[in-house]
Order: sequence, then C-alpha cells, then structure tokens
Amino acid sequence: MTERARNKLKELSRKQLLKYTLIFLIYEGCIVLSYLIYNRKTGEEFTDPVGFFWILFMMVPFAFKLHKRLFEPAWRGEVKIIKDPQSSQRQGYILRSYKAGFLIKNKGYEVRVIDVFTNKGYQEIILVGDEANLADHYYRPHDKVERLPGLRYPINCSSPRDEIFCPVCGHFSKKGEKRCYACKNKLVDIWE
Repeated sequence: MTERARNKLKELSRKQLLKYTLIFLIYEGCIVLSYLIYNRKTGEEFTDPVGFFWILFMMVPFAFKLHKRLFEPAWRGEVKIIKDPQSSQRQGYILRSYKAGFLIKNKGYEVRVIDVFTNKGYQEIILVGDEANLADHYYRPHDKVERLPGLRYPINCSSPRDEIFCPVCGHFSKKGEKRCYACKNKLVDIWE
C-alpha cells in the first residue's frame, strides 16, 4: 500500500468516526427529548426510575457500537485461517458482531470467522449474513491486512484486485469509480 493510499484511508477513517459520533449524538438527543416531552405531557416526575431505565435501554446498543468503532485500535496482520464456526458457537459470534436484527434473523445467517495474527496479538474478523462471502472472495490465508479505526473491515494489502473494496460497508465497486455504489462513501484504491 502506498503512503498516499494510506493517508486517504486515514482521512476516510476520521470522517467515518466523526459521522458515526454525530449520528449517535442526534439519536441519543432524540431519545432524551422524547422522554422530556413524555414527562411534560403526563406530569410524571423526572426522577421516575422506569423512565431512566427506558433511556438506558435505548442507549446501550448504540453505546456498545460507538465504543467498538471509536476505541478499537488500528492494526496490521496476516490472515492465518478462515473457519466456519460450529453451530453451538454461531450464536456467540452473531452477538459479538453487533449486527442489527440478530434476534429476529439469526437462524438463517451464515457466519465465517477469520483469524488474523498481528504484532499486537490475535484478532478475529466476524462476517455474518450476506458479508460471509467476503471470506471466499476477498480474504484468503496469508493475505496481509490493515485495519483502521472507524472503518468496518480491514483492507487487504496483498494483491491488486479488479474491483475496489469499500472498507465502510463491505461492498465492491468497479475500478475507476469514485464512490461506493452502496453507501456513497469515497473509495480508496490502494493500488493507484
């Protein structure tokens, strides 16, 4: 990966972190505002424990996701193995992936786990549902990968591809495209 491409990826990761933080703050602000409006209409006390529990319940999933995006460190490593977890382990991997709607649709999900060994230790990439085919199409054993905070997937630095992979949403776009067709984020071609 060239230094220019790495700098573009770093800029993309900063934009994603800022974007995700703003979405999180707007969402949490709407929850608190709806609670205040409810209290004003019903005349309930603001110290009502049920209301506070409701606010916490609504905030927790997004807080976990935000924490994962903001504080997961950057790393570089090599893919060692791609595995299909046993059926007894699938539920745990689905829960750890923070996929929306896992309580409803988890029975039909494919789950693939990629073991990566880095200078900072062992890492796992969990691919759930439609993204599980990335394990066959994009990541292979012995590929060099690099992960930046704010980006959902590590970039594969091993060999040039005919398509450009979007590290934000996991879709592929045609070479030469400026933006991802799925999430509209700017694409970074690390081989240009």
